Amino acid sequence: MLQIRSMTVVAALLIAAATAAAADDAVTADLRPGVAKPELRLRRDAVYLVDNTFAKPAEGAGTVHAGAMTAARRDAKVRIAVAIDATTPEAPAPDVLRLDFTGQGRFEGAPVVPLKSYPMGGGSFYAPFGPELITVQRGGEILPVWVEGFYNRSRGQRSLWLETATAREGICRFGDRSCAVQVLDGSLNLAVNDRTAFARDHDHRSIGTIGDTLAIDVGDGSFAADTVVRAFVGQPVQVDGRWYRVTVADDQKSLSAAPWTGPLGHLRIDHDDWWCLLIGDDSAVVVRGGRQDVPVPAGTYEVVEGRQILRGQRPGSLAWEAERNVAAATVTIEAGRTAVLAVGAPIALKVRAAVDGRRVSMDLEQLDAAGLPVSGITVGDAARGRRPPAPRLTVTDADGKIVHRGTFDYG
Repeated sequence: MLQIRSMTVVAALLIAAATAAAADDAVTADLRPGVAKPELRLRRDAVYLVDNTFAKPAEGAGTVHAGAMTAARRDAKVRIAVAIDATTPEAPAPDVLRLDFTGQGRFEGAPVVPLKSYPMGGGSFYAPFGPELITVQRGGEILPVWVEGFYNRSRGQRSLWLETATAREGICRFGDRSCAVQVLDGSLNLAVNDRTAFARDHDHRSIGTIGDTLAIDVGDGSFAADTVVRAFVGQPVQVDGRWYRVTVADDQKSLSAAPWTGPLGHLRIDHDDWWCLLIGDDSAVVVRGGRQDVPVPAGTYEVVEGRQILRGQRPGSLAWEAERNVAAATVTIEAGRTAVLAVGAPIALKVRAAVDGRRVSMDLEQLDAAGLPVSGITVGDAARGRRPPAPRLTVTDADGKIVHRGTFDYG
């Protein structure tokens, strides 16, 4: 039986045994397969298969039901085949998803994920699956892999959405601190050394090709939200106010971390607790800080997303994210100088009205201090945060008479 050990326990044991070395040395750490924490990924790819990719399985493919259907994605990076099948030949409807991570369409002994089928009449049904933890053999190792998605059949058309998450983990020293590390696959190929490529989209800096994510826990190894720092694999990462370059070996069995030697400036954001994803022309950094100036690799960046965390008697969070149709918020950080960036609170509210005859519809637009769309607001602590009550609206005529009162709906 495969035993998947708790990352928290393993981290505590390995941290205690970590080898001491000088703070400025480049260090190497071993990586082993681990149970991924999918929410840590900065970006992730997904497999989307539509009707014209589905076909009857080849003879001897290893499916069970006469109505089984298979589909596959095979490209330079991702090779995966799926079979919509059943556990018995007599089953009245599909009840399992079989997965072949070689892409060959051979399902004998392949990992299986249960389908939760919801018939909708007329032969149509919706079948979500996962999150389910399976194991996959790859390169002589057993990899734990999370699988999640849905299969849909409606009016004779089929579609499938599939996400997977796997990781390698270890303990790495950054300065005087030994930290639990996960490197998470974001590109669906069960590897964790793919670098993200950056591009321009409608005058915005953006992710061109999705790569993998490095997550470092500066806490107890449990990867709690408030103790994790993240970076794209191969990009600078911030730990305890210092920057490092982390690279993953070609065989993915180790990583190395060396102090960042490029020029640094400082960034000032006037909030107690925040983080931002900043993307340059060929680089990206995830910066986390408070009211003190934070060192950041010099460059010109676009603010792509971020979050402000509120603590104290009225805890909560405010998140923002750039969109194509909104002017970019940029910041230039010069070596040896401090740049000031206004993001997050306060929020600006704009009501947009559309008139169609005697019918008026209104949308509420929420923008942060940089003019970026607010993507989420929560009230309460991080573990139990919830959406605040929907905003209320009062409409008056030119004389100040109230003509309508209502409440916006979240949508």
